[in-house]
Amino acid sequence: MRRTHLLLAVLPFLACSASGAPFTDDGGGLDATKDVGLDTSTDAPGPVDAAKDAILDAPADAVADASIDAVADASADASADVSVDAPADAAKDAAIVDAASDAKADAGGSVWKSPTCDGTISANEYGSASNQYTTAGGQVWYQTWDGTNLYVALTNANVAEATVLYVGYSGNGLTSGQTYDATAPGSLIFKADAVVYAKDGYNEARKVVNSAWGAPTASAITFCKGGGTTRELVIPWAALGANVIPSSFRWAGYNTSAGGFVYAQMPETNPAGNIGTNTAFGHDFFVSSTNNGAGAFPFATIE
Repeated sequence: MRRTHLLLAVLPFLACSASGAPFTDDGGGLDATKDVGLDTSTDAPGPVDAAKDAILDAPADAVADASIDAVADASADASADVSVDAPADAAKDAAIVDAASDAKADAGGSVWKSPTCDGTISANEYGSASNQYTTAGGQVWYQTWDGTNLYVALTNANVAEATVLYVGYSGNGLTSGQTYDATAPGSLIFKADAVVYAKDGYNEARKVVNSAWGAPTASAITFCKGGGTTRELVIPWAALGANVIPSSFRWAGYNTSAGGFVYAQMPETNPAGNIGTNTAFGHDFFVSSTNNGAGAFPFATIE
């Protein structure tokens, strides 16, 4: 009997071995779940793998993004730079072209200029360095012309104090000056056809009439001042009695305080200080030609 029971107990195991089925297979859900979990984690990317991939991919993505952003930023910056730089570049180019034109003019003679009367003097507005003169006192005179006007500017001088300018072109003017602010040339080296007196708030021009200084024409010129000590004068040739631009002219000038102290005199070899009304002005500037492109320069020739 005991042998019979033992044989009955062994038979199921022999049957399983013969069929090839796993000894642990109970046909239930435990093994299926385990197999699916193992296979899924191995074969398919789950949440853990996705996070791992994101970490691993981040440096490469950052490089790619940086490269893409760099191209976009460069394009944007280029557009912005062009927009911002364009006005400055245009002004710089204009100044370069103007300077080149003035340099060429220096080789062949002065050219006509038409400065803007606004109390500000920009580079090359009056022409090259040959169109300006710096005095020992630090004042700077500028002069140029075109077919309509004579243009004069003065910096570092009190705009409430007057500029006095004598111009002669016909050979038939006066050699004595007109008194302004207790000053006047007792005699001039040239015959002046007209005189201009200009300060902030008032200006006039006088022409020679019947061998004497005529009545003043107030506001005969345009006076422009800047925010400091710069003035610009636009003097029509007609205000000086010339129907057309003279082919040549002579001139002398100075600045004076209300009390009669003369400074920034042109040429500098003329007297300065409290000159009164009898001191001789023994020098002038001679502009031998006003031709456009082949003219003389305003401060080049002292007589």
